[in-house]
Amino acid sequence: MKTQSLTAVIVLASLSIGRSEGATAPPTLYERLAAATSLECRFTTVAASSWESGVPKTEVLPKELKLTFGKVNVDEGTADANSQFGDFYVAVRFSNGYLHLMQMFSSGPLYTTTVMARETSDGRMMAIHTRHEYTPATVPGFTSRPESYFGDCAIGN
Repeated sequence: MKTQSLTAVIVLASLSIGRSEGATAPPTLYERLAAATSLECRFTTVAASSWESGVPKTEVLPKELKLTFGKVNVDEGTADANSQFGDFYVAVRFSNGYLHLMQMFSSGPLYTTTVMARETSDGRMMAIHTRHEYTPATVPGFTSRPESYFGDCAIGN
């Protein structure tokens, strides 16, 4: 009886090994995100907030924003945010299907980008970009109030 059970286990194991030889499954979204080395993100909607007479108010608008991140190293927890003003250091953390990128400016603001292992289309993944800052004056083209952008990112490996 023991010999038959052992033989069955060996046969099943050899069938499993034979099936996997030469056939490599494509990486899952989770695996692709965990191995990301670059990101090209596009956001199409923004929720912009402010305070009127001390009461928070939010407005949702269509708005295009493109961000790119290079030299992403999940193991070391680092990346570069690429911008028209140069590259900026970004802290990176991968946790259970979420890739978080955090950028703190010496002037005070905090920007975060979170990419989730959930596909939107064409292999791109859902993403949120937030900007935590407030300045009394508003200047067109520059962030002066808290903003949350919604879109997706292409992952480079």
